[in-house]
Amino acid sequence: MLSPNELPRLQREQFHHDKRNHSDIMCLPKPDRLKHYGLHFAKYVGRLARDSAEPKTQKQTLVDTLLVSLSAANTLHQNLASIGMPPARRTDQIDPLRVFADAAGRFADACEKLDHLEDSFALARSANIDILNWVIATAGEQKLDLVDALHGRRKELATRASCKTSGIERAVGISRPVGGGLADAFRSMTTPDWRLLTQFPLASVSCRSTRVGPWWRAAAT
Repeated sequence: MLSPNELPRLQREQFHHDKRNHSDIMCLPKPDRLKHYGLHFAKYVGRLARDSAEPKTQKQTLVDTLLVSLSAANTLHQNLASIGMPPARRTDQIDPLRVFADAAGRFADACEKLDHLEDSFALARSANIDILNWVIATAGEQKLDLVDALHGRRKELATRASCKTSGIERAVGISRPVGGGLADAFRSMTTPDWRLLTQFPLASVSCRSTRVGPWWRAAAT
């Protein structure tokens, strides 16, 4: 069973993983980032509800849920070192999936309230802790090594992000640095291991968010 003492390390590792492999999400404003994570939680509830009709295994979904919960904790500035052991299963919930669905629904509620300029971060933090506790308890019941599975899943995602970046570069015709401007900005923002920062300083790229989404602007050179 995953120990609460391991959570701070996993949380730090998730921050660095997201920065390297999910820069498109990390560039979003926090409200939009939280909505993205809320959609992930809803997707995972759907996966579990489909049961045997869902091609992805419950193990995969548990690991994906943990990844997103760690990312949400970083966005919400939660210190996972203080959550302690997960509480016992609720006796008023016959189906354990309902515990996850309940917490995912409260997280979505918090995200929806942000559009009305309501302060809902406390609600989101509480829901995220409940999701995290549900993952830990369920994995413990299934004798699943979450840490090992988490590391394996991160490697898969890093490989996928690298392939995606290579495909984007080929599509826009970028084979090497082209001397500054938007192409270099885009390349430096989408390269997972940030190899090009020596050629294009991060300080010269600004990431802004508008009503239609994020956009990048290269400083004049």
